[in-house]
Amino acid sequence: MRAAADDSPLWTPSDEQIEGAQITAFGRAVGHGGSYEELWRWSVEEPAAFWGAIWDRYGVGEPQGEVLTWRSVADATWFPNARVNYARHLFA
Repeated sequence: MRAAADDSPLWTPSDEQIEGAQITAFGRAVGHGGSYEELWRWSVEEPAAFWGAIWDRYGVGEPQGEVLTWRSVADATWFPNARVNYARHLFA
């Protein structure tokens, strides 16, 4: 068992696993497929664009206006006008 202070990853996916991952396909589809770090940076720097792309790509529901309203992280409201039918997605 490693000590808690060890910063090395517990696991790293193989190149084949990375290539077959849904997150890799998503990154490429939205033009941020260079690396996981690039996709992560986009999600942090432009969260509304990132989560809007998730919404669209995975068919969460019909577009309902704004993705994110906020002045600070504590005040963030995600998809304020959206309605999601969880049962529809669960059994689809």
